[in-house]
Amino acid sequence: MKLYTVKWGDAWSSFNHYHEGNDYSPMVMEDVGWVVEENDETIVLCTSRCLDNDNKRNLCIIPWCNVISMEELT
Repeated sequence: MKLYTVKWGDAWSSFNHYHEGNDYSPMVMEDVGWVVEENDETIVLCTSRCLDNDNKRNLCIIPWCNVISMEELT
């Protein structure tokens, strides 16, 4: 598995009232993890894995259309 940092635009919600002029852009997030799957729609990052048996947890599923950049870490 390769380790990556992925920047992506995330949706968010607010319980406040709409105010014209506020910034309602997606939040830019950055996650670091091992790529465990890529398909036509998403990339799946694992941010935690067991060294004894390679079990993976803390998955982050990101739609490709939200990905801003990906950089492989060495």
